[in-house]
Amino acid sequence: WDGLEWQADFSNVGGAGERIQYPSLSSNGNTIAYGSSLTTGSDPSAEGFVRVFQKVIAIWVQKGIDITLSGTSREIKPFLNRAGDQLLLLSLDASGDGLVCQAHIVQWNASDATWSTSDPIRFGSTSQFASCKGKLSGDATTVIVGNAEASSGDYSNAGSVYVLRRSGSQWVNILEYSGTVENERLGVRLAISEDGNTFAYSRLGFVEIVSH
Repeated sequence: WDGLEWQADFSNVGGAGERIQYPSLSSNGNTIAYGSSLTTGSDPSAEGFVRVFQKVIAIWVQKGIDITLSGTSREIKPFLNRAGDQLLLLSLDASGDGLVCQAHIVQWNASDATWSTSDPIRFGSTSQFASCKGKLSGDATTVIVGNAEASSGDYSNAGSVYVLRRSGSQWVNILEYSGTVENERLGVRLAISEDGNTFAYSRLGFVEIVSH
């Protein structure tokens, strides 16, 4: 937007042979991330990766090297914070017998121009990646994740939601919600405020809003 009309930016990121999915743009518009996997000349079981690009003047330049997660499925869904220096990554832990929803927090280290990745936050078994949900607050202090296929007691697909907040270098689980009936699919839709103090999740036809 130049003040009068929208101007198309025809810049391209990515490369030939990439299966690009799940683009995420920082709210300041200067950083973009996407999940990808190679579709040609590679092992079809190869793990996915995330690439981050930052706009420098009028050119999009890759920020650091590719971000990979050992033992995950090929799909990784990134969510950038406001400043574009932290990400929430959703993926499936495929290292065991089944699939487990998991999240990682990735932070940019300006001193040595590298990405550092947190330990995985696992939140329940699933049969498909689409059931693993998550959002990162704009200030990168709070994360909300959900698994719509999680069981609760005798109820299958009841769903679950977890809220985690940064405490120093650790992420601490501060709130947890579980579905209370069969097929409730709690948390199939999630939202979180810029400061992480208010969040919302879907629950059987309505939205529950929580302020913390």
